[in-house]
Amino acid sequence: MLADYSNTIVSYAQQNNVDPSLALAVAQAESGGAQYDSSGNVLTSPAGAVGVMQLEPGTAAQYGADPTDPTENIDAGTAYLGDLLNQYGDTGTALAAYNWGPGNVSRAISAYGTAPVNWQGHTVPAWFVHAPAETQNYVLGILGASSFSSLPAPAPGLTFGNPSLAAPTGTAPAAASAASLLPGAVLPSSADWTPWLWGAAAVAGFALILDMSNA
Repeated sequence: MLADYSNTIVSYAQQNNVDPSLALAVAQAESGGAQYDSSGNVLTSPAGAVGVMQLEPGTAAQYGADPTDPTENIDAGTAYLGDLLNQYGDTGTALAAYNWGPGNVSRAISAYGTAPVNWQGHTVPAWFVHAPAETQNYVLGILGASSFSSLPAPAPGLTFGNPSLAAPTGTAPAAASAASLLPGAVLPSSADWTPWLWGAAAVAGFALILDMSNA
């Protein structure tokens, strides 16, 4: 359960310069915030992703983490999320890269561009229309549950992620067209979240978790 690791997620998110509410939302979407199944076995997806932040073995190795250890899993997962935020400069694209892989996202950006388009009642960058439905639902679901559309790009001199961890291969700064994508042009505004009826309950749950972690 998410509550079992909420304090750890919040702590490492803060260390890795990631909004704790975003890290909690990603953990919930990835694994339900759990490291083990009901039988006590480490949760592993069909693709081999492990535990709370659903790190694939290759990504975990790039960060020098053992994904079967929940603390290392969370530290590396939040650092990876932070590095994706640093690479792409907006939350929506970083979340898509977390789910679909940064290589796929960068190729989609190169192929289709970042011009804002109207898609299913939302304003999204053109490349997002061509992402897999799983990725589209993943991004829109997390942003809806978190009740915000994007985080600002990093301030000059600020690098997301834990500098004590090895930066993963392929997280060099993205092309200017991706890095300069304006927050808010990435994904729906808060007014577009009417269909996400469960969003308010999820927000309240995350807020309660954060309050408990800061108590």
